[in-house]
Amino acid sequence: MSHSLKQIREVCDKVAWLHYGQLKQFGASDEVCLEYSKFIHHFMKKKPLEKQAYQKEMILHQKRERPGKFKKEKQRFPVILFFIFCQAFFYSV
Repeated sequence: MSHSLKQIREVCDKVAWLHYGQLKQFGASDEVCLEYSKFIHHFMKKKPLEKQAYQKEMILHQKRERPGKFKKEKQRFPVILFFIFCQAFFYSV
């Protein structure tokens, strides 16, 4: 797992972008990293209240999709994760 786009592009062949528990995109690292960069650029342009509203909306969506999973709403940061798939990992002995 990493948020370092430079590291992901250098090391990985394929990437899965998980956004608030949902698979947003899976594919070649360059393509997925480009889309992730666009999203982050767009998100960072938002005003603080807009960011908070988006985050609350995404958390509510998570709760609707997985009722009973969340007891308290203590999420403070957007949940954006990259799972990296490296050729070396799959083919190592």
